[in-house]
Amino acid sequence: RCDEHVAWEDALGDWEDWLDIQLAVIDALGTLGDEDAVEVMRAALFDEMGQNLDVPVFAALRQFGGVGVAELLSFLDDPSPLRRQRAWGALTKADPAALQAHVDALLAASEPALRRSAVTALRPEDPRCARLATEDDDATVRRAALRHAATAHPGLAIAALSDPKEAV
Repeated sequence: RCDEHVAWEDALGDWEDWLDIQLAVIDALGTLGDEDAVEVMRAALFDEMGQNLDVPVFAALRQFGGVGVAELLSFLDDPSPLRRQRAWGALTKADPAALQAHVDALLAASEPALRRSAVTALRPEDPRCARLATEDDDATVRRAALRHAATAHPGLAIAALSDPKEAV
């Protein structure tokens, strides 16, 4: 419908133009938060004739709230290491409110960045914050949990003084 607004490079059109349009549509659907577009996004990812659209699709999905977060979580088991990394990268930038329904899955993740994201979705009073602040294997997760839960659990600051990692 917007063909007259597209500056095609030649009369037949050009692949770069088509890619620009795809990227603009993916971005627009993400901005709109159109949860009904999840299947469209999946189709764009797995289009055998298409370009690699992981980054823009994952960025759009994270704007879909809980539905998009659930879809991103499904890519954490993808056979492609690059796609897994890009999915968790998008998850770490998701709105904490959208992560709340999936916090258990994030806390169980092996990637520390996902556990740090889960911390932001927890209430400071949540006992899981205190546990993460003292028991998580990763110092960056312990530090994030400590900062998040310190006002609700004042004893955590004292416990953190004996943490083996100076940053904590």
